[in-house]
Amino acid sequence: MARRPGTPAPVETAAAGRRAALERFPLLPPAEVLRNIVDFSRMVTANLGDGDLTRILYDGLRALLPGRLVAVRELDSLCMSG
Repeated sequence: MARRPGTPAPVETAAAGRRAALERFPLLPPAEVLRNIVDFSRMVTANLGDGDLTRILYDGLRALLPGRLVAVRELDSLCMSG
């Protein structure tokens, strides 16, 4: 099936979509990703409460995913056991 004149090729459309996504949701440089992961691992300790751990995870994900909406759900392990 032939394209109509003036219709962009699928490859051009896909490339434009990727460019738009990168502008809206920028990728962090690898060094920044590693820094965020190291910061997260330094903040997490065995004696953290659930609320503190949730906040640290939420803040870490927001730093790693700029421009995106982030949600973290806490599940109580007692409610999960049959």
